[in-house]
Amino acid sequence: MRQDLITFSHNGEKAFLLGEFSDWKKCQEKLKKHSQSKFHAEATEKVLLFDDSRSDIGAKLVGELKNPQETRRQMLLKQLSSIRYLARQAQSLQGKTDIESNLHQLLKLRAEDVPELLEWIDNGRYLSHDIINELINMMGNAVLRSIVTDLRKESQLFSLIADESRDISNKEQLTCVLRWISTTNLSVHEDFLGMYKLKKTDAETITTSLKDILLRCNLTIDDCRWQTYDGAANMAGSRSGVAARISLENPRALYIHCGNHSLDLALHDCVKESGIISDTLKFVQDLAVFIRSSPTRMAQYQHIAEEINDNGMQVENPHLLCPTRWTVRTKAISAVLHNYEALYSTLLSIAKESSKSTVRDTASGMASQLKKFSTYFGLSFAQNVFSVCEQVASTLQKPSITAQTTVTCVTSLKTNLQRQRDDFHLFYDQVVTSSKAINFVDDPKLSRAKQLPRRFQHGDGEQHHFQSAKEFHRAQCVEALDACMAALQERFDQEIYSVLMNIETVLINAANGHTFELNDAVKRLYEEDLDFDQLKAELKLLEGIISQRLPEVKKVTSIDTITSIFSTEETDSSQIVMAMSNVVRLLQIYLLAPMSAASGERSFSSQRLVKTYLRSTMTAARYNNLIVMHVNKARTDELDLSLIAKDFVLKNERRVRFFGKFY
Repeated sequence: MRQDLITFSHNGEKAFLLGEFSDWKKCQEKLKKHSQSKFHAEATEKVLLFDDSRSDIGAKLVGELKNPQETRRQMLLKQLSSIRYLARQAQSLQGKTDIESNLHQLLKLRAEDVPELLEWIDNGRYLSHDIINELINMMGNAVLRSIVTDLRKESQLFSLIADESRDISNKEQLTCVLRWISTTNLSVHEDFLGMYKLKKTDAETITTSLKDILLRCNLTIDDCRWQTYDGAANMAGSRSGVAARISLENPRALYIHCGNHSLDLALHDCVKESGIISDTLKFVQDLAVFIRSSPTRMAQYQHIAEEINDNGMQVENPHLLCPTRWTVRTKAISAVLHNYEALYSTLLSIAKESSKSTVRDTASGMASQLKKFSTYFGLSFAQNVFSVCEQVASTLQKPSITAQTTVTCVTSLKTNLQRQRDDFHLFYDQVVTSSKAINFVDDPKLSRAKQLPRRFQHGDGEQHHFQSAKEFHRAQCVEALDACMAALQERFDQEIYSVLMNIETVLINAANGHTFELNDAVKRLYEEDLDFDQLKAELKLLEGIISQRLPEVKKVTSIDTITSIFSTEETDSSQIVMAMSNVVRLLQIYLLAPMSAASGERSFSSQRLVKTYLRSTMTAARYNNLIVMHVNKARTDELDLSLIAKDFVLKNERRVRFFGKFY
């Protein structure tokens, strides 16, 4: 008996507290009486509360096992969250050694707040490369499952956006993006599915890869309504390109040439046709390469620019042109125009001080070009043209862009170019005035007329000679502007726009209470998607719904206005969607059309972050999972790490014994 537990009890019995029990003749009677006493009840309660030696050994073992299992589960979750962070930010997990790896160092940093992580790191049992790859694979698959689940739940229909790119390890990668529209609020989603290595870049291989991607995502090509690629022959070939092959299996999967690629190709056509623009871009590129290729020349330029500007503003360095980027020309040209005097002074200084004759000659030649009015005029004109074109290019890159907005932007661009053509005299006078503010730029002058050799002369007509510098520059500008407008007309004159324009006209006319009629081609395309009798009845109700929901709108001119009545957060919005199901489906088909492949192009930028010179040998599976988590950041943040950890543990019995069960 533990007398220390009952020493101070008020219910104590002397026979059981002091000395030994001696009245054995009445033992049974005394014990029975004692078992019913308050003293015995108190003693029993205290023993149960304070004496661990009497508890069940099985319960003690289970309790001791559960405590470390709970700690291990928490450490696994910390490891998963660290992997998620590094993958989301496109940071490498491994290093030259395991100790130097970002994951190891991040866990050590987090151990300052969670000391148990130090023991987890020292143990290293679940920090092996195979385990890390398995966890990355599970997280990447979870992101893809969330995309497919949302698509199947809220849309069912989708569009394909695909493009190709070569990574740093010289492997051809196919990027795939799905565009889908939620039927609950008509919101636009463009979700990246990953990069897939191509053995060949022919149309058959790419088509097979795209179909395999859809099959792995449990999607069918029959639910595809649009395709958007660049204009390469293997993608857009009318007979055997990827678009043609997919359209052969599903005629409703119509092909649209990417609007940004179309605009960029139109500008390339303009550059080829226009001498003034091609010469200007070549000069800008050569000047930027010359200055930036030497740290000494760059430092010299920055020092001179700071002295000339003297306004505390950061000096803008010359920018290189990039053949694959859509909005860098204006930036490069503006950098030359804004620092014209600084660049001229830098070139003169280099021509005087450089020890190499080739460098001196190059600098002297470029300085001579900067003195010419034709150079300054070409820069000003090219900036005028490319600035409006690149503004349109920026607009076309937005995922929410529609066919109506695309056509409006291109039409506005052509109108602006025509206005530049008509108002050339005003522009020329402005350039002359601004050039006079730069004291070293020559006055406009007409170069000496050259007589063509007789072998190049055809007919009896006399060779044309310009009478003034203004007339000469006007001819150059008109040639460039006409070439640009003609290229825009050709590149954006796609037959597929007629389908979109008909849907748009029907919806806007119905919203304004006017007569409407879908053409036969549209009806044949979407006879399985729409009940046309029901659609006609719903369209007749559209005007009344808009006047009720948007009383401030007097006339509907935009598809966005119609879309807004279904995308509000009001309680009856879902009821309107159900009542106007065919109108919503028609809007969904219209909005599904991807007017740009910019989402696919953006993944190429992520590719350079995930795969670098220092980590270019990772497996295709690891690379794909990492880039999926990096591009789909919002979905990566929403990952249920407890569920991933539970699935990881349940894969084998040994993990269950080590971690226990996640609930």
